Amino acid sequence: MIICITGMPGAGKSTVATALSKCGFVVVTMGDCVREESSKRGLDPTDENLGKLMLDLRKEDGPAAIANLVAKKISKIHSEQNKNKFVVDGIRSNSEIDLLKEIGVVKIIGIHASTPIRFRHLKKRSRTDAPSTMKDCELRDQRELEVGVSKAIALADEIIPNNDITIDELILKARKIIKKWVNSF
Repeated sequence: MIICITGMPGAGKSTVATALSKCGFVVVTMGDCVREESSKRGLDPTDENLGKLMLDLRKEDGPAAIANLVAKKISKIHSEQNKNKFVVDGIRSNSEIDLLKEIGVVKIIGIHASTPIRFRHLKKRSRTDAPSTMKDCELRDQRELEVGVSKAIALADEIIPNNDITIDELILKARKIIKKWVNSF
């Protein structure tokens, strides 16, 4: 089973993924795959570099390029550790979802939050690729929309609004949804 988490940057995807890791899921983060590739290429992990690399990888290897890296990780972990419950944090397109459906049963959960709330979340994370201004956040959003994240969100099996709930409430809602999916798996 592969639970794919989608949403705009800062919506709460990683929070949900971390909570699911405590329930026995192996988490594979798409952004980490891009960061690893950035490191291999000797690039600083800035928002601009990572964003450009994400787009370049898709130009080089097609719209499912990042999911292909994720699928290789999942297959390796499955064969070496016999794990079969995965969470993919950061699905951006239907091409990525389609590729992952080739290796497992896929369910998609979308996390939605407004731009100002997501901007605050991104600033709190203090990653090197965090936008420093609202304009930077909007530019990052535009890049994400260009690769198809809006379609992935629209086709999610379930959506959790994360504008005015606590982290505990977000986690509780996500666990309830995923428990239902696991029980029917």
